[in-house]
Parts: sequence; structure tokens; C-alpha cells
Amino acid sequence: MGRAISYETWPYTGLDGATSKTFEEFYQCSKVYPCMDNKGKPNDKYYEWRNYWYQQDLTTKSAKELRHPQYNAHPNSPDEHYEHSDCLYAIYYDEKQNKLLTSSDYAYTRKMIYLKGYAKLVVETPEFKKLKELVDSGSKIAILDFDVYNYYSNKAKTKAFESYKEKCKKNKVEPKRTLEDFLNIKTMKDVLNCNFMLAGHGFVLKALLQGDLEVVDGKLIDNIGIL
Repeated sequence: MGRAISYETWPYTGLDGATSKTFEEFYQCSKVYPCMDNKGKPNDKYYEWRNYWYQQDLTTKSAKELRHPQYNAHPNSPDEHYEHSDCLYAIYYDEKQNKLLTSSDYAYTRKMIYLKGYAKLVVETPEFKKLKELVDSGSKIAILDFDVYNYYSNKAKTKAFESYKEKCKKNKVEPKRTLEDFLNIKTMKDVLNCNFMLAGHGFVLKALLQGDLEVVDGKLIDNIGIL
């Protein structure tokens, strides 16, 4: 069931009117890399790259290409490959201001693009409705996702901190985060506002199922101040 409510096969139309064949590609292609930037704004190369990926039949692509189109950053520039860390900023359409904006704040853009879009899509699926019925009836369920962690457990968060330190050591950089930073992640609001930990769609499902977030008439209602 977890695979059935993945975002990898859903078409998605952004507020600027452009449509991607999958929501995953819409989210990944909101990210702007060095060759696509013109003084803080996406250039023509960005839109060419984005439109190329929006039109692909991603069911025929490798998993790496599907989730990480920056590895093929531009169809006409095969040598320009980037890592996630090379992302300069993401673009998103602000409903209140009615215009396209940019942000380099990872957690913020994750909420504005990924969280909002996924929540609105998933609540319409029969699989989510079944999960909601189970939860509302008092059943206990477990959500499995590679990009989630048990934020109730200090042991789990300590393990995440140790993995972070090992990664820093491997990359020969000094750790910027402390164990206390990890242990201070205690609520769903903390999870979705954290800039240094992953927050996969399993967390969005949890927030929806427990009523932290709701989608009413196509609008996302934030009941605990996540946004």
C-alpha cells in the first residue's frame, strides 16, 4: 500500500500552469543549479531543462534519473552534472502574492512545494482513505519510509547523529550540528521545520492521519502551525 500512494506516478500542474507527468519530477525540477541561474533568478536554460523533464515518461527511466534529474542537468549539456548540495535555491508559486518566488531555505521550500503538493494529492487516493478509516476506527498502523525516523526515540535520534558525524568525517568537514540539535526534534512541527534531517512523504501521511494537517475543498489547513 505504501508504494501505491507514492508520488512517482501522479501528474501534477503547478500554479504557474506548467504540468509535469509526475509530482516527483515537479518537486525535483523546482530546484535551480548553477548553470540555470541568472543573478538569483532561473534563466532560459532552467526552463528548457525543466520542460524536458516534465515531458519524459519517467516509468522508463532509472531510479536515479527519476529521483535525481540534476544528474542529467541539461539535455544539451551532458557534462553539467550536479549533486543535491549544488542546488542554489528552489522556486515556488506564492498564492497570496500571485507570483513566482525563490528560497534557499531547504525546510521552507520543502513545505511550500513538496508538503503542500503531496498532501493535496494523496488525500484523494483510495489508499489514503482506507488508511484514514483504519486510524479513525482505532486501529494502529505503521508507516514505513526510507526518509522518516522515530522522533519519539532518543536512541533513534542519537543513531542519526552518529551517522551524521561519520558522514562529516568521511567528507573531511567539521560537524556543524550537535547531539542536542538532534534530540530537540520532538514534535511533528519540529520534524517538518528541520533543515538538517530528511522528512519524507511518510511524515506528511502521519500529519494528515493524526489531524495536524487537513485538506478541505482543495486547501491545506494547518492545525499546529507547521507552515
